[in-house]
Amino acid sequence: MNVANFPMQWKHPFRKTSEVDGKYNCIAWALGHTWTWYEPRIENYRYRLPKFLTRWPPEVPNEYSQEAYIKFFEYHGFERCSDGRLEHGIEKVAFYYIGLGIDRPHACKQLKDGKWSSKMGNQEDVEHDLQSMEKGRYGEVVQFLKRARLSAEETNRE
Repeated sequence: MNVANFPMQWKHPFRKTSEVDGKYNCIAWALGHTWTWYEPRIENYRYRLPKFLTRWPPEVPNEYSQEAYIKFFEYHGFERCSDGRLEHGIEKVAFYYIGLGIDRPHACKQLKDGKWSSKMGNQEDVEHDLQSMEKGRYGEVVQFLKRARLSAEETNRE
């Protein structure tokens, strides 16, 4: 992982928690899904994945936009909230977006201990503080989302 892409990592280091696995991306990881890659089903210019390898609900705008990704999480039962404070029985997602014509969205999920976990593109998963990602390739947190914490069985049915 290129530290230059995450300049705050020197102050708030990542902790690697998995090996490289290209089957899923950060959006899937934020939902607890490790079997699919969620991305709008348009020409995938970042990872050159064929459309049949990605999933995207038809009810959500098929575009790389901040609002489309937020609607994606709302489709999965999340609602917008104001912060990333730890709440008992609640799972939270922090959504990063840089905009500026650079459609590089990122989502991370809050762990039960209040730390955050991210899937780094098609690379490994890492545990981190929210500050670790700031001022880097993903921009800033533009929205927090929350829902009641699902059981593993419920997550697998989604």
